[in-house]
Amino acid sequence: MKLKGKVALVTGGSTGIGKAVAELYAKEGANVIICSSRTVSEGEKVAQALKNMGTNSMYIQADLTKEDEVKRLFEKIKEEYGKVDILVNNAGKSTNTKFEDINQENIQIDIDTNFTSAVLCSKYAIELMKDEGWIINTSSIRGTDYSGRAGLMGYCAGKAALNSFTKNLAMQLAPKIYVNAIAPGFVHTRYMDYVSEEKKLAEVYNAVDLYVTPSLQDNLPNTIVEAMACGIPCVGFQIGGIPQMIDHLHNGYVAEYKNAKDFANGIHWALMEDDYKTLSELATRKAVAAYSESNVAKRYTSVYNKAIGKNG
Repeated sequence: MKLKGKVALVTGGSTGIGKAVAELYAKEGANVIICSSRTVSEGEKVAQALKNMGTNSMYIQADLTKEDEVKRLFEKIKEEYGKVDILVNNAGKSTNTKFEDINQENIQIDIDTNFTSAVLCSKYAIELMKDEGWIINTSSIRGTDYSGRAGLMGYCAGKAALNSFTKNLAMQLAPKIYVNAIAPGFVHTRYMDYVSEEKKLAEVYNAVDLYVTPSLQDNLPNTIVEAMACGIPCVGFQIGGIPQMIDHLHNGYVAEYKNAKDFANGIHWALMEDDYKTLSELATRKAVAAYSESNVAKRYTSVYNKAIGKNG
């Protein structure tokens, strides 16, 4: 086993990506410390599952945005294990706050959760790393130079800061301690599961720049309309009702049926469009004009009136 005898701390390890990382490390023989702030019962269950795999793993609750709690976390680790070989700074979350609603409190939560926690954990972890160590930061595509998202400004800023921190810390700690960041896109976690509440559904759509429906059989009309209603341009094939929903090169892109190259061109066009704001506004306008309940009701009324010979 590649990690036999190693000690790994995975923050945010009770669910999602962190849980998957912890399980993989345990399979490779590492003793894993699971840490989270609120998901206590989930974290304890994960730690017990890792113990059942034959590892000396444990769960510790801590608010990683508070230095005194981070310090106590590493004191417990030192007492139990005497060292840390691997730190995975995975804890992070967004307040999903629109720019006009940002205040000092919620912007600080985003920065502290996604950036400050990683800085504090790294500070105390390197004190327990002996001759070598590894620090892995879970960033996001939203923190890269070419990305971002309205409604997630605090989160994006936190992840961008984390990327910069990763580069600078790597330079400072090399060659004994390796520091890297991974910037995943959308991953199916508890935060990206089935959503029925309208507000949360809108938040999911507003977390992306483009909705893509590559399926040739399932046109998924509901999701296309929902995405457009949230101002998200769409890309789909010229099949079924998709050409009626997406106005080609106006509020999205309709690719030639079964033409993967044209489909890829559509994605590139939508993401690289100079006036994305107008593209987004046109998508919303189309959804409201064509698919809002009031306008659909008017069309039903019109059909009914024509059927009974009534005009107007």
